[in-house]
Parts: sequence; structure tokens; C-alpha cells
Amino acid sequence: MTVRKRVIVSFCCRVPAVAMALFFALSGGAGAEPVAMVTDIVGKASVLMAGKTRDVTLLTEVGAGSQLQLHAGTTLIALYLGAGIEYVFRGPALLTIRETAPEMASGAPPETRSPAIGKVVRVKPARLVQAVVLMRSLSDNSRIRLLNFDQTQALDRTIEFRWQGPAEGLTYQVKLVDESGQMLHQGAAPSTIYLVPSELTLQDGAAFQWTVSTVLSGARQTSTVGNFRVATSALRAQMEAIRPSAAAPVSERVAFATWLEQVELKDEARKVWRVLAVERPDDPQLQRLAQ
Repeated sequence: MTVRKRVIVSFCCRVPAVAMALFFALSGGAGAEPVAMVTDIVGKASVLMAGKTRDVTLLTEVGAGSQLQLHAGTTLIALYLGAGIEYVFRGPALLTIRETAPEMASGAPPETRSPAIGKVVRVKPARLVQAVVLMRSLSDNSRIRLLNFDQTQALDRTIEFRWQGPAEGLTYQVKLVDESGQMLHQGAAPSTIYLVPSELTLQDGAAFQWTVSTVLSGARQTSTVGNFRVATSALRAQMEAIRPSAAAPVSERVAFATWLEQVELKDEARKVWRVLAVERPDDPQLQRLAQ
């Protein structure tokens, strides 16, 4: 079985039914695609969509015809996914999301911005990001929990595997194989970090699988398998073209991290989420994404 096939099998087996059910609940099943996505909110707002009212949070998706109500003092930024244009709303305000632009019922007209990411790539709905959060929190029942290089693309050619072990003081065995199953490297790790020797060059675009195992008390062995692919030079260039600066608005960095998740640069996305989580310690959505 190739690594690509094993990725599919591993992914399906590791996602419990409740996570999949929650994913479809978040995505609204096979409903219409959302028009806009909330990329920043400070304050409180609610959305009336399909006859139901709920609180607005970061990454809330809104479809055409949905109504947004902003409380006084609230600032909300919505990215129109098709056009790549940001609308900055300030409460109190009441508006309706239309296909091409918002329609204000009350409140000040929104400011408009054109972030660099919207000019280069189209950010898709955040359903993938939400599913990732659910699966990170619900699907990991293994004794060794991988912290990187799992179901992702690797940007750096320097490979440093990280995981969470079942107990202190264990020694681990790490193995790395290519897409054909050929052994490329193996070694022992006295901690939960293992740096693959720099002389081992991994080809851009190629898929790999790594296994970390250890022996528990009673001679019981436990292991966990991760799968990843090395990013292509084209994807690296595309990422650098749209990478916002560290001082960029939160909304631009949220859109960038969402795009990183969508192109499976999940370890890179997590770095962005962690920075944002430090900046916004009271935002529960960012805290979940940073995990």
C-alpha cells in the first residue's frame, strides 16, 4: 500500500463518527456556499440565518440573505470570499449580506479594504478549519499524540518531529519511509523531539510517512503513524507572495492562516493561530485553533 493510500485509510479510521457529524452540522450539509466569512470581531454581534439566530464568532460564515446585528461599540470585519474584499462594520448596525455587497439597514456605512491575499488567492469557507479543530480535540485516542507533520504539507526542509508521550522518561524509536515504503532513516530519541539529519534531503512534492514508537511497562509497545508531503517550490512562492507582515491587521492574518489550512500547510497555520491567540487571549476560537 502506498503512503498516499495509507493517508486516506489512517485519516478515515482516526476520525470518530461524532467529529464527522459535527463537521456536517458546521458546514450545513450540502447547502449553498457562504458569501462572506468573519475574519475579526471585537464586541458582540448576532446573525439571523435560515430562520435561526446565533452569536457571531471568528470564522462565522454567512450566506446571502443573512442579517447581521452589531451591538454598540462592536467592530466586525467580513471578508467577501468571491471578491476578496473586506468590509469593516461598526456597531450599532443592522445589515443584510447580499451576493456582491452588504446592504445597510441602519448604522454607518462600512469601510472597504482590499487585502493582498484577496488579490492573489481565493480564501475558501472556513469549514476545513472548523473540522480540523474538532478532529484535533475529538479524534486523538492514541497513547502517542503527534504535534506536527501529520496530515499536512511541510514547508521547511528541516524536519523536526514533535509528539506528546504517554509517560516521562521513555525512549522512542523514529522511522521515516518514502511513498514506496522504502526506509529512509531511523533513530532513537530520548525525548519527545527528533531532528532528522540535515544531510537527508526530502524531494519537493513527495509524500512520506513517519512512525514513532516506544515500549511501556510490561513490555507493551505503542506507536503512532504520521503522514506528510513536502511542499512544492510553487506553493512556497505563492505563500510568500501573500504572507502578511507581523504588524498586519488581525483580519488579514486570520485569512492567511485559513488559506494555509486549506492548502494543508497546517503546521504553518498553527504558528499564525498561536501568535493571534497570544494577542487575543479572551477569544475562545483562537485558543482552540492554536492547540
